[in-house]
Amino acid sequence: MNEEDFIGPPTIWVVLTVLGGIATALGLIITLEYAIRRLSPKTGSATKLSLIVSVESHLEREFIRF
Repeated sequence: MNEEDFIGPPTIWVVLTVLGGIATALGLIITLEYAIRRLSPKTGSATKLSLIVSVESHLEREFIRF
């Protein structure tokens, strides 16, 4: 068997393999970003809410004192 006898895979297999790899990479990126957003704690809104509650209770105590 010589080098000239070798026939490579059909072009459609090569194209589909490359497109499949790109689609897999994009799917993983999108899925991981979605999972990170869903699983991460929402520290910004929780901290802000606790600060508002703390200030309101402090103001209520000051109002009751006068």
